[in-house]
Amino acid sequence: GDVADAGLDANLVFISMLSSAVVVCVHFYTLFVCARQGALAHMWSKMDMSVVLPEEEIQLDIAKEIRLGIYPKGSELEHLCALLANNTSVYSVVIKRTVLSLDNKWPHPVTDPLAAIMGALLSRDTYAKHLDVGGRELSDYGAAVLARGLAANTGVESIYLGANLFGDVAAESLGNALQVNSSLTSLDMNRNAISAIGAYALGSSVAVNTTLKELNLRANMLEDEGAQRLATALRSRSLLKLDLCDNGIGDPGCTAIAKALRGNGPLAELRLSENRIRDAGAVAIAQALIQKNRRLKYLGLFENEIGERGA
Repeated sequence: GDVADAGLDANLVFISMLSSAVVVCVHFYTLFVCARQGALAHMWSKMDMSVVLPEEEIQLDIAKEIRLGIYPKGSELEHLCALLANNTSVYSVVIKRTVLSLDNKWPHPVTDPLAAIMGALLSRDTYAKHLDVGGRELSDYGAAVLARGLAANTGVESIYLGANLFGDVAAESLGNALQVNSSLTSLDMNRNAISAIGAYALGSSVAVNTTLKELNLRANMLEDEGAQRLATALRSRSLLKLDLCDNGIGDPGCTAIAKALRGNGPLAELRLSENRIRDAGAVAIAQALIQKNRRLKYLGLFENEIGERGA
């Protein structure tokens, strides 16, 4: 009798555990379905923790950050942008390793949906402070769409656009945005294909911008002409850090930068490593610092072609 009772108790415990597991599964399935249907927005005010959906879905950190998962659909991203339009808590948007698959509910051009999403977000949201769209193969067209959103934005402070595919058209578009934007403090466009044409647009725009403090153009295609055209950026009254490493810059480009340094602007950090600068360029920089400039605190010239005279 005792053995039979023990067996019955064990069965009851198993059934109870199974029932609990089913309830949990139903709960998570319901959450998943709600998210797919855009109902997650109605749950935000009742939640005080991050909602992590399956890997292929959108992952939301309600308090601080939004990250797009690997396979979000167009309608989900559209809904996300709509939510961000009146956002009062999210300050960072990160898009990496995301494969965008469109459906018939997504109204933007198929050519570059990522840019359309970010452009819409920037033009409507004034609370998000940081945008990371690095390594997303963003095209010139995509960057131009994003730039239009930036021109209308009054809240974003930093944008990371490193390791994409864009070149001078994108640089010109972003330069135009910088002429009117008054909130951006950091713009990182390292490892793209910006040449002298794009450098001219960026240089003239940065020169009149009053908020940008950091500009990173490392590993682009500036060369001497690009450095000469970008030197106008050093007229800026706000720029503190400029990274031009690995751009094929030689003595002519370095000399133009040295001449701009004589204006004694606020620039505190200048990185020119991994270029083709020789003695003449190094001497020009040294003379500018000795005779005129008193504000530059860091100068990077590693891995150039500077000899004893320049050193």
